[in-house]
Parts: sequence; C-alpha cells; structure tokens
Amino acid sequence: MSLEHNRPPERTIGSQMARLLAALSDQSKTMFSLKDAAAITGLRPGSAGTLLHKAAKRGLLSHVKRDLFVVVPSDFGSGRDYAGNPFLIAR
Repeated sequence: MSLEHNRPPERTIGSQMARLLAALSDQSKTMFSLKDAAAITGLRPGSAGTLLHKAAKRGLLSHVKRDLFVVVPSDFGSGRDYAGNPFLIAR
C-alpha cells in the first residue's frame, strides 16, 4: 500500500517566491499583505494571490485572514498551521 497521497507537499520555492521571501526578510517583515507581495514581485494582484495560495499549500506561508499572510519559519517542520506572533496579529 502506497502512502504517497498522505505525504505533505514539498517546501520548495521558485524564483518569484525566493525574491519575495528575500525582500520580506530585508524589510524585517514576517507578516505581509497581498498588496505588499504584488509590489515586491511586480505581479498583478490576481497572479500574486495565486503565488501566495500555492506557497501556503506548500507550507511556506500561512493565511491569517483575507489578503494577509505570515511567513512560516523554515525550522517549523512539516506542520500546517502557523499563526506567527499573536501580538503582531492582534495589532
């Protein structure tokens, strides 16, 4: 019996996601909006949203609320739910 379908998606990144994560790190941002992502990547909001949705499915980001995301630390492992700093989110 194969467990291939139960395996979590790989946490790989492409060039656009790498550029986004690097820029967010340079700005010391762990939480960002869809508008931020579109500005950094140069993508239209719809395309940036698709990029972020796919990154969230791979476990690179966590969706906090509409148009708001948080970067999941690489040492978080294969967990799926990450909320980030609760004080920052509350603010």
